[in-house]
Amino acid sequence: MSKLMFENVASVGDQIRAYDFAQFGEAACYLEGTVLSKGTCDEKYYACYKVQLTKRLVNGKDVTEKTKDKIWYVPFESSDDADEKNRYPKKITRVMKIKEAA
Repeated sequence: MSKLMFENVASVGDQIRAYDFAQFGEAACYLEGTVLSKGTCDEKYYACYKVQLTKRLVNGKDVTEKTKDKIWYVPFESSDDADEKNRYPKKITRVMKIKEAA
């Protein structure tokens, strides 16, 4: 079975940044957090990272304190990933590891 596009980006304990290109563009909307688990998480129908939120930007504004949900799910792959890979700079991908677990 082939790996999903972002399946091996991070491990449990790593910190990731996940962009929402589809709604807001390259850098204006993303969440950051620590990976709590990965794979099939909490009965989701898709494979993902379960993330403890540490930061959330929407339209370039920090909304972390206003965000009620502190657990987020980041899919290993979405239907938009292939198109986004062609539109955005190589250094930016939808899911990026920003810090490895200690």
